[in-house]
Amino acid sequence: MGIFSKTKILLLIFLLIGAAVSPAYPEDTADISAEVAKTEIAVGDRIDLQVSVKLPKGAEAIFPDEIKEPGDFSFVEMKIPKKNKRGMESRIYVLTIFETGQHVIPPVMVKFRNDQKSEWKDVSTRQIPIEVKSLLTGSETDIKGIKGLTIFGAFSWGYIITGIFIFFVVLVVLFIRNRNRAIAEEKARKRPPHEVAYEELSKLKGKDLPGHGMIKEYYSDLSDIARHYLEARFNCRAPEMTTEEFLYYLKQDGAMEAKHKELLRDFLTQCDMVKFAKYGPTPIEMIDSYKLAEKLVDETKVDEPEQAEEEKGK
Repeated sequence: MGIFSKTKILLLIFLLIGAAVSPAYPEDTADISAEVAKTEIAVGDRIDLQVSVKLPKGAEAIFPDEIKEPGDFSFVEMKIPKKNKRGMESRIYVLTIFETGQHVIPPVMVKFRNDQKSEWKDVSTRQIPIEVKSLLTGSETDIKGIKGLTIFGAFSWGYIITGIFIFFVVLVVLFIRNRNRAIAEEKARKRPPHEVAYEELSKLKGKDLPGHGMIKEYYSDLSDIARHYLEARFNCRAPEMTTEEFLYYLKQDGAMEAKHKELLRDFLTQCDMVKFAKYGPTPIEMIDSYKLAEKLVDETKVDEPEQAEEEKGK
């Protein structure tokens, strides 16, 4: 009885030692499988090749992002299934082919390891035979001559009518846009130049360019407003002239009074000093320049009754 008990105890000890030393799963266990929905397809069809790996607990696998050597097939994309079976990892490789006959999807290799301390090992899927059939059947595979091709046979009446309709819609849109542009330009021409100048000066003040450190831009816009006003008011090409050319033109022309010429000379000189001589004006000087522009418009503008008389005289 004692000997039998000792034997049982020794056997139990060996079993416990064996269980502790042996892993729960064989070290290199990794079941890999590959399957397709159907093995007979037509030319140009897509094939979803699903590669799945069942790994031991704690193991990990690396799937290739693409099949670099797909044989007769062309690789399209790789997708990850939304759901995997428990303990299973899968990838779907989308393939296509444009050759008829019997073909074989080559093996896909996946790397795996049992834990982070183990070395990576390779495991491959089996080859999968695929039969690719032509879309044509019977006599349709023969090349036939082209039957009386006409312009109306190639394009249906629906396309022609649609094209004509689109053409006329484009014409109408262009006509309306050009007409609205012409109306807007006509309205702008009918507005007195001083009204336009006052509006532009008000917009410039609202931008607060000096407050944003844009002094040169401020003087450039201020000068442009004055020049465009003078062009509309005295019918001269002020925006295209330099300051010297413009002042010389005014000297020869008697349309502007001497005091206004002096006012304009002071204003343009201030603007040019900032734009070209890199002069840094003080805040007071910037305000004075704005007031000079306003004063120039105030003293040279034509009131509406007077303007109407001038246009009637023309």
